Amino acid sequence: MSKWLLLTLLPFAFSCKSKPKEEASDTEPYFPIKSYIESQIAHVDTSLYTIQRIETQNNRSDTTVIPREDFKEEAKDFLEIPDITKSKWKDDYIETKLFDEALQSAVISYSPKEDDAEVRRQEVIIKPNANEGDQVKTIFIDRSFEDGSSSIQQKLLWEVNKWFRIVTITQKPNQPEQIKTVQVIWREGPSAE
Repeated sequence: MSKWLLLTLLPFAFSCKSKPKEEASDTEPYFPIKSYIESQIAHVDTSLYTIQRIETQNNRSDTTVIPREDFKEEAKDFLEIPDITKSKWKDDYIETKLFDEALQSAVISYSPKEDDAEVRRQEVIIKPNANEGDQVKTIFIDRSFEDGSSSIQQKLLWEVNKWFRIVTITQKPNQPEQIKTVQVIWREGPSAE
């Protein structure tokens, strides 16, 4: 099957397989990243997965199994991100679509027009599949904001149907930055690897 045909099967039209398209029209909505993550959380919330949480800070890691009821709380940083699909923010971002030959995937990116936006970048990687339909594989979000006297940067990565990772870098005045990484992995059944 030609790459051109694969691209036409994507939920978003691409003008060229190697050149980015940098305009979004009012008739073509942004990819609903926040809604997609909410659906992933709802799926895990109704599953029987074993959920493992790994926290790393100051070169020490702690691994625990968490109850399903705590999963949404662990994923709350994804839910607190401004939803740039809303008309309030949509004009503040540039959408870029391209086909990455190395990944054999479509990449949809959103970057702010202004330097002070909280959401610094969002990226969705979609794997074309003619037989099963296009599949979202990875969501990446780069966020920066102030919390009191602290500057906080977050790198959020969601591997669809597998795990998510949140790297939080906190900088307080006159103190070294603190880096905390939380990875949450869900697996089917208690004996899954």
